[in-house]
Amino acid sequence: MAALHLLWWWLVVQALWLVALPICLQVLRPLPDRGTSVAKAFGILVFVYPLWFIGSLGFLDNSLVSYTLVLAAIGAVSVAIWRRSTDELLPFLRSHRGLLIVQEAIFLTAYLGFGLIRMFNPEVANTEKFMDFAFMSGALRSESFPPLDPWFAGDTINYYYFGHLSVAILTRLSGLPLAETFNLTLALLFGLAALGAFGIVFNLVQVHHRTRAQSRSASAGRPGGRRESGRRVRPADHNEVKSRSRLPGAAPAAVAAGLLAIYLLLIGGNLQGPLALLRDSGYLDRDFWQGMGWHSTRVLVIKAGEAALQPLAGQTVSGSVSLTDAGLYRSEATLKLAGLKPNSSYRVLLSRGSCREPGGEGERLTTLRADGGGQAAGVVTLGSSLPELIDGAFHITVQPSDSPVAPLACGDVAGRDLDYTINEFPAFSFLLGDLHPHVLALPFTLLAVQVAFSWWLRPPAPRWSEWRRDRAEVGRLFVGAGMLGALYILNSWDFPAYFALAAVVMTGAMILRTPTIRGVGTALASAAITAVVAVALFFPFYADFRPPASSLGLVPIRSRVDQFFVFWGLMLVPSLAFLVSAFPWRNLGLRWGTFMSGKREAKPAAATGLGLGPGAIWAAAFALAAALAALRGNGVLAMSFLVGLAAAWAIWAQRERRSVVFGLVLIGLAAALIGACEVVYVQDFYGAALRRMNTVFKLYYQAWTLLALAGAFGTNVVVSALWRAVQANRPAARAIVSSAAAVGVALVGLGLFYPVVTTMQRTNSFRNEPTLDGFGFLKRHQPEDHQAAQWLIENVSGRPVVLEAVGGPYSQYARIATQTGLPTVLGWTQHERLWRGEAASNDIAERERDVDTIYRASSLAEVQHLLDRYNVEYIVYSYLEASKYRDYGAAARAKFDASLETVFRAGNTAVYKVGTSGPLKSRAPAQLPRGG
Repeated sequence: MAALHLLWWWLVVQALWLVALPICLQVLRPLPDRGTSVAKAFGILVFVYPLWFIGSLGFLDNSLVSYTLVLAAIGAVSVAIWRRSTDELLPFLRSHRGLLIVQEAIFLTAYLGFGLIRMFNPEVANTEKFMDFAFMSGALRSESFPPLDPWFAGDTINYYYFGHLSVAILTRLSGLPLAETFNLTLALLFGLAALGAFGIVFNLVQVHHRTRAQSRSASAGRPGGRRESGRRVRPADHNEVKSRSRLPGAAPAAVAAGLLAIYLLLIGGNLQGPLALLRDSGYLDRDFWQGMGWHSTRVLVIKAGEAALQPLAGQTVSGSVSLTDAGLYRSEATLKLAGLKPNSSYRVLLSRGSCREPGGEGERLTTLRADGGGQAAGVVTLGSSLPELIDGAFHITVQPSDSPVAPLACGDVAGRDLDYTINEFPAFSFLLGDLHPHVLALPFTLLAVQVAFSWWLRPPAPRWSEWRRDRAEVGRLFVGAGMLGALYILNSWDFPAYFALAAVVMTGAMILRTPTIRGVGTALASAAITAVVAVALFFPFYADFRPPASSLGLVPIRSRVDQFFVFWGLMLVPSLAFLVSAFPWRNLGLRWGTFMSGKREAKPAAATGLGLGPGAIWAAAFALAAALAALRGNGVLAMSFLVGLAAAWAIWAQRERRSVVFGLVLIGLAAALIGACEVVYVQDFYGAALRRMNTVFKLYYQAWTLLALAGAFGTNVVVSALWRAVQANRPAARAIVSSAAAVGVALVGLGLFYPVVTTMQRTNSFRNEPTLDGFGFLKRHQPEDHQAAQWLIENVSGRPVVLEAVGGPYSQYARIATQTGLPTVLGWTQHERLWRGEAASNDIAERERDVDTIYRASSLAEVQHLLDRYNVEYIVYSYLEASKYRDYGAAARAKFDASLETVFRAGNTAVYKVGTSGPLKSRAPAQLPRGG
């Protein structure tokens, strides 16, 4: 059955792809593949957007009838485009059928492969899966938009919910249960992201190679010109070249680069796991949560620790230990002891466990000798980073050096976070399995990158005075702006970066095309129009959404360079190699030529006696400034600045090479995002050590995507240059190629360490029972609660409020509202505060008190006004309620049995109907088979 559902889900997506394909081919026509690699994501967005927009205005409901009307409208537009452009589109599809086959093979491999992984780890449990499922089930229950919040009765979701809404709509369209489509969506997103990454880099490589071919074919005379029949003509525009040189299939170099993009973006990990294994041979024995699986995303963490040494029975020794980070996976312990025997030596040991429950033999830190007053002090370097040291339970003991007697003093190591950040990357996100907005938005961010690249190749420049004749260009601008604007309601963090990418490249392309004052004005006006359209198309969301965070703060503690390279090291290598190859070294005044160009430059006229020109002096000055900044704890900020500066310099030097410039823009934008995390953070619900947790989390995720794309394309550029150097028999070329190949293989191997190990952990080495049912674990462990939720799903229509106990985050509280989509008075309190901001804190606290009051009351009459206030129609009483209110005895539950109709009962779980007087016995309570 699971295999059939995988197939059916794929067919539903294929239907949307087919209906919207002609529109996509027109909107992204400047690209070599005309957008076929992102056409599936495009189809989903084009289908869901009008349902959401018109539904938000109240003219369509959330039903299959509305879905049919929207599909018919999209189909009509596609048919009109196809009929008008058949002579253009049909030959393109025929000549590119090889590419289409490769793309579909990539998508199916990624989709089915990750679907298999989810079948062995399908549980909608742990972390924030309950939250994601609640949003989807709430959207599925909603008759109009914005969707209701099932964890906050009477209000709508105050979050960027468009991804969750899209899953709910596809679920209703497919007819499959949401408990399965949750996992099918993860597989779908993995396939869409793989195909999107492949397509971007494929297009970059194709344009790059065509540009080189065009450059080689240009004849002497005016730069860029060629002669035909004795006359000089202008060079062909990229689009003209593209239209005359159709690809019969996928070029091997472009396909290889595209596959590398998939690896870098979705599969590769970081260096945390391999480095931890070098220090601890038993690291692989830890599970996902205690080992590499989780800790690979908690790399940039700065801590401090301390231990107060207390004398043990009959002893007088006391003291303190302060722990600080020393960098490079080291930490320092500063020890101060008192009460020692004068002029005697003592051993200080670090051991696992606590003073009350030691965890085995300790490791000697140092030996201290007491002075004449019985005191000793010292500093010792530890072979572990402080986050690892404090993560578990450790204690420090003091013993005499001359005899192994019982400890004289002991102190437990206590740590505190100074700067705690989340450093997710896609391989972790998919294996973890949360359907958070940054995961749901990933394929659509790649669609935004394709929009940006198409605008860079040919910016949409409609003649507004003749817009009826220029409908195609107007459509390109409006639809492209819509693709960008959708990011705000998919994942608001993504919108600024990707909109900036598209706006900058579009403006730059228009200025390069018309380098005049009027051209600059036109370019800026087009960017402004794009911004207005991107916001206006989603005004219903802006009208309803209340941002919980709207201010910035200055970062007080910046990232450590060693931790930065542990996380970013593998990803930076291909991107920096690309930047080095594209950088205009000759402009620095160096006497030697660039290796990549294969040319030997003459000595610059302005060179100094050292063979360096002014550019080299400026570069040295910036490098010195960066080094000084690093010494003051600003190393990551300095590196980001230098990489951004180098990228900008290279962009100007390479401005005629469209793909190279776009790749460099991706690197520059990634450097800007990383650098921004060192300067400012978005102030949200979290504070203190968690102040920039979300900022680093979300901006690093975007930077990972950008560097993966740039690195894969850049690898193709560097490899091509190295191959040309080998063919030209340049000195040391073969040695450099061999070394680069060895480094590349090593990097790929290190990057595979994380996904291989973690996949085996998450799937129990594929020994679990395969299923797509995300709530199968509830059927096994809380069957009565699961049956109650199923009864409500099958028997209750509309959106009545269901009361259940309120609890903290990352728990199974709000489990009924989550499964059914029916609103409860209050779900996870922390998350509602995070989504709604400080303004809602009093309301949230009052709701929590009211729910407690209802369950604690001895009679229903004294809380009837609270039931009426929240329009409660059903009350759930199960193991969570019994556990939370056990101090109030049987009376807490008895009042419901005595006063309300029991509409469902299984074991200790009951659902009561509010609104009837006295216990009704006319209808027998529903009894479902246990574990059904």
